Order: sequence, then structure tokens, then C-alpha cells
Amino acid sequence: MIIDELSLNSFGKFKDEKINLDNGINIIYGNNEAGKTTIHKFIEGMFFGFFRPYTKRKLYSKDYKKYFPWNSDKYYGTLKYTVDGDKYRIDRNFLKGRDQVKVFDDKTGEEITHMYDYDKTSRLHAPASLHLKLNSVVYNNTINIGQLKCKTEGDLAKEVKDSLINLGGSLDEDISVENIIKDIDKKIDNIGTKERIKTSPYGKLAEEIMELEEDKKETIEVLNKIKDSQILINHIKGEIKDLNEEKLDLQEKMESIEGIRLYKRYNNAIKIKKGIENLEKEQLELKKYSHIDDSKYTEAISINSEINSLKERIADNDITLQELEEQVSDLNDTVKKYNYFENVNKGDIENLSNKFTLINDKEKEIDELNKKREILKSKVDNVDKGNLTDIREDFYKIEELEEKKRSLIYERRDDEINNIKVQIENENTRRSKINTINITSLSIAFITIIVGFIVDMKVSIVSPLFIILALIGYNKMKSINKKLDSFKKDLRDNREKRLDEKNRLSDIDKNIVMILNKYDCDNKTDLRRLMDQYSMDIGLISNNIEAINDLDKKIDDVKKVFDKYSGEITKYLNMANIDGGINTNNIKKLKDIFCIYNEDTNNINVLKGEISNIKDNNEHLNKRLMDKINELENILKENNAKNIKEFKENIDYKNKFLKIKGKLDGENKLFDSILNGDSLSLLKEKLTRYNVDDIQDADFDMEKNKEVLEGINNSIVEKREELSKLEEKVKYYLSSVTPLAYLNEEIDRKSSLIKDYEDKLQSLKLVKTTINKLSKNIHREFAPKLNAKVSTLIGSITGDKYKKVKINEKINIKVSDENSGKLVNVNTLSSGTMDQLYFATRLGIINVIREDNNIPIILDDCFTQYDVKRLTNILKFLSKESLNRQIILFTCHERESKVFDKLNVKYNYVEV
Repeated sequence: MIIDELSLNSFGKFKDEKINLDNGINIIYGNNEAGKTTIHKFIEGMFFGFFRPYTKRKLYSKDYKKYFPWNSDKYYGTLKYTVDGDKYRIDRNFLKGRDQVKVFDDKTGEEITHMYDYDKTSRLHAPASLHLKLNSVVYNNTINIGQLKCKTEGDLAKEVKDSLINLGGSLDEDISVENIIKDIDKKIDNIGTKERIKTSPYGKLAEEIMELEEDKKETIEVLNKIKDSQILINHIKGEIKDLNEEKLDLQEKMESIEGIRLYKRYNNAIKIKKGIENLEKEQLELKKYSHIDDSKYTEAISINSEINSLKERIADNDITLQELEEQVSDLNDTVKKYNYFENVNKGDIENLSNKFTLINDKEKEIDELNKKREILKSKVDNVDKGNLTDIREDFYKIEELEEKKRSLIYERRDDEINNIKVQIENENTRRSKINTINITSLSIAFITIIVGFIVDMKVSIVSPLFIILALIGYNKMKSINKKLDSFKKDLRDNREKRLDEKNRLSDIDKNIVMILNKYDCDNKTDLRRLMDQYSMDIGLISNNIEAINDLDKKIDDVKKVFDKYSGEITKYLNMANIDGGINTNNIKKLKDIFCIYNEDTNNINVLKGEISNIKDNNEHLNKRLMDKINELENILKENNAKNIKEFKENIDYKNKFLKIKGKLDGENKLFDSILNGDSLSLLKEKLTRYNVDDIQDADFDMEKNKEVLEGINNSIVEKREELSKLEEKVKYYLSSVTPLAYLNEEIDRKSSLIKDYEDKLQSLKLVKTTINKLSKNIHREFAPKLNAKVSTLIGSITGDKYKKVKINEKINIKVSDENSGKLVNVNTLSSGTMDQLYFATRLGIINVIREDNNIPIILDDCFTQYDVKRLTNILKFLSKESLNRQIILFTCHERESKVFDKLNVKYNYVEV
């Protein structure tokens, strides 16, 4: 893969900047802040955009704002690259909300975006998916090395681990063992532990069981307290019963004395009853005024005042309107005399003097043109034009045939056929990958099922996952087979079209030879010379004829202008009945008449505008007047009044009604207090039980017995209060605790859930252990390959100072000490050596993941801390590497170019 051209149309500080790159080594030189890093980021942005990795929704990275154009609201660019001789062009619009990516075949101009993978998160096609075959994280940690970033980032370990486990990129990139482990960890984390009482279901459930046990203990204690309180309640109820019996005996003795008092109550109640009946009768007569809303009276007064004000304003407007209409009538009489100016434009009248001057000039110009025409006409002779017309037609026919030939050559099907072959090859590769996935998934599913039967059935819980993966792969295989059939059909169609195009090209060549033979010419150039010779012979006469034709056209054009302006002036003079023909005085007279007409017309329009405004105002005032009249009528209607005066009288009646109502309430309260809960008929009935004259109370001490009765009542009240407190206490105890049966049931239910969680945790941990073992076994197969690649690279870079390197799953690097034979951690080495090791690791990783070894390396000022010796070694290595892949080196130093010159290495130099 070779990046050919960068077009920074609107990106960062750059506007319409184009950079051409070559195969091999490219040095992009510039001082600090010159824009090297911007160009570096542009390449990354064109392939991947500026989106955050590992997100489920579309989020933009900080680089999006950082490289937003300085002085433009557009944000786009173009990148061209070549793969195996085929040229491609990427067009990307970075602008948020309008972001778009398109990929074209740069030879034919055909859009081929559909051939690239579609990213559901960014909702865009991924230009890096077809040829680069890297995601943004692996790209930035392998082939794309920025300033002081020779050390790999943390995300690379995860990405590389998945890439290695997935057979160096041969499996479907959607399947990741790392993601499966993460999913299992997430499920384990979602269940949690007993210790995480606030953040996990397991912990919360354990805490809830402890709380239920505490509630059960409290409930048992409260039930014992309720039992003691119930014994005391039964004892107090017995005491209350005895006191009530004693009270009943005493009340029977005191009842006879109550007869006299009952007689007095009855007579007083009769008198008050009659007074109440009289007040009720009077109140009934005034009840119809009870709903009167006296708060609306002030509002009605205000509305009535506004109605009178509106009527006055309408009357004033009517007088003004009459005066204005009389003025308009007088002006209309004047204007009618000049009504022929009604549709005349003011500018046309004002421009008549200019037109008068112009027609005098045009008359002179016509005379001069006629003289010139006569001179040219005398020079024209009859000349034989020969067969020039036939030669021209045949010459243009040859050009048309050649254009058709070029079009057919441009539309040749070779590129289309090659493109279809590439697509067929890609689909076959995908089918092979997915077939590997299906075999691997079914194998793992089979292994987990066997292990489940032999060791523990919980291990087989993961088997459905891999069976589902195999089913997904099967569906993808069906889709790929369908695509392959379609591509093969397209290939057959294109081959047939290519044969037809060859036949058409042969016919075109025959027609061209036939035309040339007609004039005894060997080629189109001979025919062109023959045509030019004929053209020279008739050149002079053609020029004269053309000049005469031009003069005739000019004379016609001038006459048209003369006739047009003369006609316009004559039209307006006739309109105003002005005789004497076209002259300065008549034009001035016409203008004066038009000025009078125009002024009167303008005055009429102004007065009509005022009339219209007054009418609109009156219409608005009348509408408002009707609204206010309706509003006043509604208020009066709601309050049973025909006018304001009657409304005031109704308010007075309402106040009288309220006064009687208050007095009646007082009498009713007095009446009720006398009855004391009895009715008048009941008092009368009670009175029949007593013969007031026969009541003997001489031997009965009423006051003393009242004191005794009061004491008994007090005792009963005290006992009842004590009883009530005890009963409330029991109720409180019952309400403050959860029923014991419910607690026992909840403890049993939640304990069962705890057991389920423990079983699930055990199963998930067992599955995770099994997958990790499988993952490590696969990783161990690739670790020697990666270590061998990096060891070879570091030997070349360091001049065989370090030959053996060991890299673990987390991309931690150790080197072998040649003297002791021990593995040394890279952190103990010098910073320059560390940089060399990490640089070699990046290339080693990409060479393992991408064995085709032909994608570019992009370096941005990453050798600043190298000394001359290390720099020379690394550049020697890059010069060899450039034979297989493109090298793009950004630098603010001249050291690199000097070393390459010294090594006699060719490079493309670009200065920004």
C-alpha cells in the first residue's frame, strides 16, 4: 500500500494544501508549529475519523476540535493511495452532523464505498477496513508513531491479544475472546459479593437477610410485651364495668329532679322556635339576592365608563372621515382631466429628453454606416467556394469517430473485470475465515459439553454461546455465497461487453480509412492541410461578406432604437393632445402636465391611506365597544339587574339577606343548646313522664350526689384513658413490627436466591477459567512467532547488541543479557535503548498481525532522543524496510536527510 497524495482542503491551519508522496522514503520537514503534526493527524483522520474507540454511541475525540479549520466553517480533505497498481481516492467531510466518507476507484471515477465495512457506531463506512485492515488503536500503536510515543499504549495489549488469539487476523474481527471474558466478568460483577452490600445484588440480598433476622428477633420481643399489656387491659375493663353500675343507680335517683328542669327547657324552646320561623320567612323572600356578586359592581361601573368613552371616539372619527372624503372627491375631479396618465410610469416621462437627444444621434449614425457598406460591397467579387463544405463535414466526422473511439477505450471493461475478481477473492477469503470460526466455535462447544459431562455440568453453560456463534457464521456463509453468485454473473456480463466494444472499435477504424481515401490522404493531418488551403483561397471574400453582414446588422439595430424611441415620444405627445411634432418645447409641456397629475394622484393616495386607517380604527373601536357592551350585559344578567342602578339595589337586598342569616344562625345555635341534642317532640314526650307538682326532693341532696356522680364519671374517664393508652400501645406494637409468618417466608425465599447466586457465580468462574486456559494455549502458539519477529528487528536496529526478546500478553518486554543469560526488564535499560525496543515491538506486532508486510510506516519526530549512532542504525534499517513498504518521516531536524545523503539513500523531500 502506498499513500500517493494528501489534499488538506480545509483542515487545521491548512487551506487547499496538496502534498505528493512517493514509494519508499518520504521526509516531511518543517520547523516547530509549521503544521507537521497536523498533516500527520490528517492521515489518521482520513482513514479513521476523529471518534473515541470502544464506545457504543458516536462520540468525537479531542482531536476533532483541535484540528477544526482556523478560518473556515468547512472541514474536509482527500487522500489518494495505491494497492497492487490499483488507485483509490478517499473523500471525507469531518464536519459534525454532516460527516461523510466516500471511496472511489481513482482510475475510472466509480464510487466503491460499498466495498468497505460499515461502522454501526459512527454510522460511516471504514476506509481502513479493506486494505489497511487495522483499527485506530492498533494503527496508533504500530505503524503510526507520534512525538515521544515509541512506547506502546495500554489499549494495545488488549487489541494485540485479541488479534493474536484470533489467529493473526484470520478470524472475524467481531469475535473477541477478550470481549467474552469481559462479558463474563460483567455478569460476575453484576452479581457481586456479600461484602458489596450497596453495589451488588448478592451483597444487597445478604444484607436484607440479616435485616430480616433482626426484625424477627424484635417481633418476638414485641409479642411478649403485647401479651403482658392484654392482661392489664382485661383488669381495667372489669373496674370500668363496676363504676358504670354504680353510676346507673345514682342517675335513677337524680332523674326525678330533672322533670322540673325539662319543663323550663320546653317552654323556652317553644318561644325561640316561633322567632326562628319568622326570620326564616323573611330570609326566604330575600334568598333570590343571595347570589349577587357585589365585587362585580365596581367592574360594571368601570366598563360603563369605558363604553361612553368609546362612543365619543367613534363619533370624532366619523367627523374626520367625512372631511377627508370631501377632499378626495375634489382631487378626483382634477385628476379625471388627465386620466390618460393612469398607467404611465414616472421614469418614462422623465427620460423623454434623453430619448430625444438619442434619436438625433442615431439618425447621424445610420448615414455613416450606409456609406461604409457601399464601399465594402464594391470590393466583393464572385469567387468559387469549391468543395470546402464537404471537406469540413468529413473532417469533423473523423473527429467524432475518434472521440467515440477514445470513449470506448476509456470505458474498457478491464478495470471493472479486475475489480470484480478482487471482490470475488475477498468474499472467498471471508468465507474461509467464517468457516474457520464455525469449526472453532463448534469445537469449543463440543469440548465444553464433554467437559461438562465428565467434570461438572456447569462448564457446559458456555456451549450455547459458541453454538450461536456457529449459527451466525452459517448465516453469513449463505449471504457470502449469494454475493459470489452475483459477482460471477457480473464478471460474465462484463466479458461479453468487452467483446462487443472490440467489434465497435474495428468498425470505427474502417470508417476513418474510408473518409481519408476519398481525398487521397494518409491521415487526418493531411486532410486538415487540404481544408486549410481551401480556407485561405476564400478568406478575403469571406471577411468582406462578414463585414457587410455586420454593418447590415448594426444599421438594423440602430434603426430599431431610432424607431422605438421616436414612437415612444410620439405616443405620449398624442396622449396629451400636443401638436407640433417632436421638439424640446412639446416635451417640456408634456412633463409639466404629468407633474400636476402625479402630485394630485399622490395626495389622493395619502388621503385614502388616512381614510383607511380611520376606518380600521373605527372597526377596532366598534368591535371593542360591542365586547364591552356584551361584557356589561353579562355582569348585569348574572346579577338579575337591567341597569347599574338596579344592580346597586340588589346589592342592598343581599346585605339585608346576610344580616338576617347571621341573626338566624345565632337563634338556631341558642335553640340547639336548649334542646341539647333532643328534638322538641322528644322533650314533650319526656315531659309526659313527670308530674312536676308531685316531685318530692326535700330529702335528696342533689348537689352532694352530683359531686359523687362527678367523681364516678372522673374515675370512669381516668380508667378509659388508661385503657385507651394501653390499647394504643398494643396497636403501636402491632404496627411497628412485621408479621412473624411473613418474616419467616421472606427469609426462606431470599436464602434460596442467595443459593442461586452462589451457584451462578461458581458456574461463571468455572467458564471463565476454562476460556482463559483455551485463550492462553492459543496465545502460546503465537508468542514464539512474535518474539522471533521482534528479536530479528531489534538485532538489525541495535547492530546485534540485543538479539533475544521476550514479550508477554500485556506487551511487557524483557531482553536476554548475553553475558549472564538472564532476562532483563526493559525499564532497567537506557531511554534510547528502550525506544529502540518499543519501536521494534510495534513493527513486530504489525508483522505478526499483517503478514503481507506492505502497509506504510508513519513517524512524527520520534527519534529526537537518539544519538548519532542510534539514529544511523535506525535509518539504515528504515532504508531496507522502504524496499518493502512506504516510509513517511515527519521531522523538524535536518539530521535525517543528512544521514540518508551520507548513506546514499534516495528519498522524497517535502517542506512545509
